[in-house]
Order: sequence, then C-alpha cells, then structure tokens
Amino acid sequence: MTTGIDPTAQIIEPEHIKIGKNFYLGPNSILHGYYKNKFKIGNNVFISAGCNIYGAGGLVIEDNVGIGPGVIILGSSHRLDELKPINQSELVYKPIRIKEGADIGAGAIIMGGVTIGRGTQVGAGAVVTKSVEDNLIVAGVPARLLRSRYDLQ
Repeated sequence: MTTGIDPTAQIIEPEHIKIGKNFYLGPNSILHGYYKNKFKIGNNVFISAGCNIYGAGGLVIEDNVGIGPGVIILGSSHRLDELKPINQSELVYKPIRIKEGADIGAGAIIMGGVTIGRGTQVGAGAVVTKSVEDNLIVAGVPARLLRSRYDLQ
C-alpha cells in the first residue's frame, strides 16, 4: 500500500483528526475534522480518490479498512421537524464506525448512526442507512444484505 497524502487532498481542521500508521489519502479527497466529536483513523487505512469524509458526528475508521473512490461519509444532517428552510435548521450529529477489515466500494454513501461490521463489503454505489453486521456483503439503495462472505467458501 502506498503511504502518504496526495498533494491535491485536503484535511480540514486536522487538529481534530487522529491518524494511524501506514495511511493513504488519495487525490482530491477531503477529510473534515470537527471540534465537537472524535475522528479517528486506524493503521493501514487506504482512502482512494475523490472521497468526502466528515467527522462531525464522530467517526472511527478501524485498522485495515479500504475506502474506494468517490465515497461520502456523513455523520450529520439537518432536522426536518422545524418549519423553516432546511439549510437553516439545526444539525443533528450521529456517530459512524467502520470496523476492522471492512471495504467500502466506489461511490458508496455512509450515513450517520451506522456501524459497518468487521470484514464487511459495502458494494459500489450503495447507500448505507442502517448498521451492518460482521462479514456481510451489502449493496443497493438503500443498502440491503446480499449474502454472508462465508457463503462464498
């Protein structure tokens, strides 16, 4: 694995992000640290090109995780129960955890309040709105279970 941060990548509020060893951040990717919550990236993590990863709700990416190109990870959203313009509504923050050995396919979107299980594969273009157990394969919009990785053996 290549180690380093591509010169076109950005880290916003890096003082709020803890990054482990053997880390790669691809071209045109952005990590958004936030003062309110914890943002931690483990060892041997690869984040491909064009990713947008927000730590506002609290984000933990454990060791040995791969994140494909164009992935969006977003732990905040606007309240929808206030009768005013949505962009003026209060933000709601929800944590995200991506457990060890998981892989997030190209263009996937991971929403707040979700845990991606250990060794789980999230398919390209999936929108994950609910937590996923260990060693599963999920895909689709919204993401749904395709099968266990054990079913492949």
